Amino acid sequence: MPTPQTVSAAWNMACPQCGDDDQIDIGATVYVRLCIDGTDITEAANGDHEWDGDSSALCNACGYAGTVKSFTTDVRGQS
Repeated sequence: MPTPQTVSAAWNMACPQCGDDDQIDIGATVYVRLCIDGTDITEAANGDHEWDGDSSALCNACGYAGTVKSFTTDVRGQS
């Protein structure tokens, strides 16, 4: 199976306002190691990050803000 070439093909996500799919930022929970001078993501024992349908999402192409759910598209049947 070929690797998807777009975000909308890989994740079924695009901006509902302008249709852009390569400038979507998602607010995610990440684990970082607390250090004396701040935080370090590379030192964390758990390097995972988590997001879901209720996470915040922002289109940097047009400024639309919503949730991941609002960016979810149904690309079945589209060419």
